[in-house]
Amino acid sequence: MKTIFCAAAIVLAAVTIRAAEWKTFTTGDGLADRAVKCAVADGDAAWFGTAKGASRYDLKSGTWKTVTMKVGMLDDNVNALAVDDTHWPAFDSL
Repeated sequence: MKTIFCAAAIVLAAVTIRAAEWKTFTTGDGLADRAVKCAVADGDAAWFGTAKGASRYDLKSGTWKTVTMKVGMLDDNVNALAVDDTHWPAFDSL
């Protein structure tokens, strides 16, 4: 089953292709901030950069995890993300 994520100014939404069902994600679901700046797919997960950290959405379990300066990030303001063998966030401050 394929999932497509769409970010627009202050909302993040996902659609499951087979079911054509939309789901809107908010900070109440676990997203760090409602304004998503960037996104990158990583296997069975998707990462989203915000001004309040990077949030990871697990496509299989439907759970969120957010990484911020409190747990070791260099800055909370994530402007870009890249994935290869590791995860690479880009910040204004560096």
